[in-house]
Amino acid sequence: MKAFYLFFLCFSISVGCIAQQSDTLITYNFGGKPTTKLNKATSLYKVFKQDSVTWIRITSDKNFMPLKRETFSDSTLTNLYGTYTLYKNGKPHIKGTYLNNEKAGTWITYGNESNAIETKVYAFNLLNGLYVSYWPNSAVFEQKEYVNDREVGERKLFYQNGNLALKEVFDDKGQLIDSAYFDQEGNVTLSQTIIILPQYPGGIKKLYELIAKELKYPEDALRISAQGKVFLSFTVGESGELSNIQLIRAPYPSLGEEAMRVLKYLPKWIPGTMLGRPTAMQFNINVDFTIGKTIYH
Repeated sequence: MKAFYLFFLCFSISVGCIAQQSDTLITYNFGGKPTTKLNKATSLYKVFKQDSVTWIRITSDKNFMPLKRETFSDSTLTNLYGTYTLYKNGKPHIKGTYLNNEKAGTWITYGNESNAIETKVYAFNLLNGLYVSYWPNSAVFEQKEYVNDREVGERKLFYQNGNLALKEVFDDKGQLIDSAYFDQEGNVTLSQTIIILPQYPGGIKKLYELIAKELKYPEDALRISAQGKVFLSFTVGESGELSNIQLIRAPYPSLGEEAMRVLKYLPKWIPGTMLGRPTAMQFNINVDFTIGKTIYH
């Protein structure tokens, strides 16, 4: 006799080619492999010793357009320690500092016009301090505080003319405890006029149906009748792509792994917006594995 199990879910290079000086090495890379021919290269690495304690690696494309500049404290280039720059279209896109391979201090993201569009403060690779994003005219768009990657204190959102659009207050656990929302004239309004949450194409029911179709109850969990809720979170980006998928907790390891596997293959979402601007937002979901029945919530 075959046993059938159903489950339900709910969701509440390196070859040195040119030696310009004793401490400089230029190498060519083709598809992740070394090559000695520049015309076959997909990227170019230049490494040089800046002073007695730091080394610099500059990565460029085959047309010598800079892609990345990194600072290291060792000649093996394994310990990021110092300034870091990521380029976009040949211009600085992100600037910051590493200390022992961890982000530290202020990191700035720049737009196409070389204006700052976002600043973050890190300590030990975690957000710690003031976060600010900007409108194209450099007026403040959003302002909030982080402690150990958790949003705390006040969060404010501003219209392009500088008027306050949103004020939210979070406790030291990152839970929202107070909020107020305003139109451009300063009148109290509904949160939905300010923030629109990310949406799955076709609606939440379609999302549930797809997850239910793709999930497979892990055999090891079945053998010991492991069941219960798996809690996850992920970020829906400005273009609708999913990233930063994280397992918060699971009643059994393979249940968490299976839920994460399915989320990684979800199609793009309709991104959320704040004041009409596509904005990356965190989304929480839970999958309830129960042997013996399938129920949708």
